[in-house]
Amino acid sequence: MPSTITIDPVTRIEGHLSVRVVTDNGIVTEAYTVGESFRGFEAILKGRHPLDAQQVTQRICGVCPVEHAIASVLAQDAAYGVTPPTQGLLIRNLAQAANFIQSAIVHFYTLSAIDFIDITAVLQYQGRDAALNYLKGWVQSELNSSSYYPAAPFLPRFDGDYLANLDLNLGAIRNYLTALEIRAEASKFCAMFGGKLPHVASLIPGGATPRLTARQIQDAIVLIRKIKNFVDTAYVPDVIANPVSNSFR
Repeated sequence: MPSTITIDPVTRIEGHLSVRVVTDNGIVTEAYTVGESFRGFEAILKGRHPLDAQQVTQRICGVCPVEHAIASVLAQDAAYGVTPPTQGLLIRNLAQAANFIQSAIVHFYTLSAIDFIDITAVLQYQGRDAALNYLKGWVQSELNSSSYYPAAPFLPRFDGDYLANLDLNLGAIRNYLTALEIRAEASKFCAMFGGKLPHVASLIPGGATPRLTARQIQDAIVLIRKIKNFVDTAYVPDVIANPVSNSFR
């Protein structure tokens, strides 16, 4: 007998999404997704100067504004029949790559990972890490006040999916705190080529406006190495250890 499963809203994403699936004897027969947030930026742009596009569309999102700017200037490149010089393309790509990295870090650690980490595991921490000890005190104070603090409600949202290994759990909690710092570094890297972040100002039809210096390039290399080290030693291992990731292996 057919049955319908509806998930509305789908959480932990940027935007609003509804999913409806119809099954018959365990087989999916129909599936629908609905984007429920009409942003209307195409309508807003009507009648405006084309050069407004990359600035206006970035206001869609404070997490991934650069992608909207890139789409806007690519459309204008095509409309004007211009080809950006190599350095202009490199600056665009570096700004977009940096924004992509910070967005991916936010998605995993800030939007998703907290559903799969038992934050109360920090109460078992016996080391000297100042950040973890501060967090330990905060968690204990929240428990003492019997409040439902946002990072760890009393009832697991995904029963049985929390990291069972204490060391992995504590490591993921520490990496969550570090991820906030690394996201800031990735944003700083993006701002070097975009002028600022969020909502970069340097992307224009035909290329980009910055005149880079040797010092800027060297500073960017330092940031790249720092970000890469976090991705290699923390982000990737945490993704692999995530119970949802394991369910698809």
